[in-house]
Amino acid sequence: MPRQVDGESRDRDIRAATLRVIASHGVSGVTIRRVASELDASTSVITHFTRDKDELLRRAVGAELKERRRQVAEIAATADDPFWAVIEWSVDADPDGVWPALVSAAAANVVPAVSQLVRAFDRWWTSLVARLVSDRLIEGLSKRDAADAIGIVAEGLLLPLDAANWSAARRHHLARTLISPLLRR
Repeated sequence: MPRQVDGESRDRDIRAATLRVIASHGVSGVTIRRVASELDASTSVITHFTRDKDELLRRAVGAELKERRRQVAEIAATADDPFWAVIEWSVDADPDGVWPALVSAAAANVVPAVSQLVRAFDRWWTSLVARLVSDRLIEGLSKRDAADAIGIVAEGLLLPLDAANWSAARRHHLARTLISPLLRR
């Protein structure tokens, strides 16, 4: 009798394995064979759930960015200070190093569908930050300029080669040190 496989669980495992491959090998290093190896499975397990590498990437990255949006929305809705809660989340949200790989791939347009997903997420995040910071800005600073500067700080705290070795407290301190001058006292 054939073994029953929970399709939803298997799909989730494939997406998670794809993200691990992205974190360790970059977007351009993702192959069906490498994801299958990450799962200790055959390539047919992967191709049963996805047509090709591009679809595999779209599904994994799309689900990851959707989950990140959900997390941020929940944090913003429940925090005493949504602005700082979102900033702290943004500098802590990537313990596995997926975001630097996605940003690099989007900048190089390695896989156009992934680039579109990452850019859409970045636009959403920038818009959210602009809304959250709007009533705190120093005079003369536009919401857009502030949101762009804050985005540079947040990504800058995730992209250095040794950023994974920085504690959350250090990243939070650096974020506040670099962003606070944009805000009224």
